[in-house]
Amino acid sequence: MNVEKGVAAGCSSTVVDLEAVSKRYGRVRALQHVSLTVQAGERVALFGDNGAGKSTLLRLLAAAARADEGEIKLFSLPLTDYYSRSSKIRQSHSIGYQAGAAFFYSHLSVRENLHLYASLRGLSDPGQAVQLEMDRFSITHFAGKRISECSQGMARRAMLARAFLGQPSLLLLDEPTLGLDRSSCEALVRAVFSLLQLKPGTAVLFASHDERFIERLATRVIELKEGRIVKDSESVLNSVLPLAARAD
Repeated sequence: MNVEKGVAAGCSSTVVDLEAVSKRYGRVRALQHVSLTVQAGERVALFGDNGAGKSTLLRLLAAAARADEGEIKLFSLPLTDYYSRSSKIRQSHSIGYQAGAAFFYSHLSVRENLHLYASLRGLSDPGQAVQLEMDRFSITHFAGKRISECSQGMARRAMLARAFLGQPSLLLLDEPTLGLDRSSCEALVRAVFSLLQLKPGTAVLFASHDERFIERLATRVIELKEGRIVKDSESVLNSVLPLAARAD
């Protein structure tokens, strides 16, 4: 069977598949022989200290960095095939990635950045899609500001709006609650569950130090330490999070 046809027909529920993946930055081993699968509908938290490899893993999946060893598949396709220009899978199985402001053009406004990304994604109505996410994350009132003029919280909300554009089938979030106030965190939680209602098969993979956010969102928690997976648990409260995080 042609792999792309199989994916399009919904023949595979595996969204992310890493096999013995390693990544180095100079002498620093950011990831060491990591193997991981994420199924459709899972909400997986990446938990661990700074430098554990959480952001690196997300960057590899978003093709913002390249693995030194191992194999990565997205929707049953090798990573390079998924991101190739000839790939048709990305239209129906898209990826939303929230990371740093480096993924925005600082001289463009929030609205212009979002509209550009929506157009590049090939969305049928970019303007409507952009307005939907600006409303969801309450950023319409500063949509005319350049990214360079935005506060950290404003930029973070704009990055989240970008990630949710077009109802992605895989959502990659890197410390999504960093710099957000309580109401914005609530909006983020609602946005994730709203997306899952529309597309129950969407997989969510997120890195976070926010234990309460993990508790509310994750169905599975993976702890990384020095680039290796040291725990993989279906129960957020029982084995990965510290006891203090379980108490009210």
